[in-house]
Amino acid sequence: MKEHKPTEPWRREELWRWIHGELSPQRERELRRLAEDDPALEAERQRLERLWSGLELPPPAAVPVGFKGRVLAHWESRHRPQPLPRWVRAAGAAALAGGIFLGVGVGALPEEVAEDSAYVLEADGGLAEDYWQLLAELGEGDRG
Repeated sequence: MKEHKPTEPWRREELWRWIHGELSPQRERELRRLAEDDPALEAERQRLERLWSGLELPPPAAVPVGFKGRVLAHWESRHRPQPLPRWVRAAGAAALAGGIFLGVGVGALPEEVAEDSAYVLEADGGLAEDYWQLLAELGEGDRG
């Protein structure tokens, strides 16, 4: 029979890993064989297993008063929106002014352009009717 010293730190650590199921299956089989041959090793394993199964976690600690407010204040201080740089605000203002200028310019189109636009916007068919007619003439489309 081989002599084992189960109190050696490396051996105790290996026993803990065995109890927790962290050993490879091969190493676990080896330790089982060693424990069968050495009653002191088996006694140490059982002692550690009883110790582990007898442990209880402490009750959860209460959240300290004001903790939520401090965390929220810290988060808000890190995620507060920063003002945009001056050049970005200037570019946005220029784009807005340009859009307004173009919108006003479209409203003041010459009459001939406005009349052509009215033809496109007719509700009784207009351009769509002409399209289908052209397709029928070419023999490429069927309205059905």
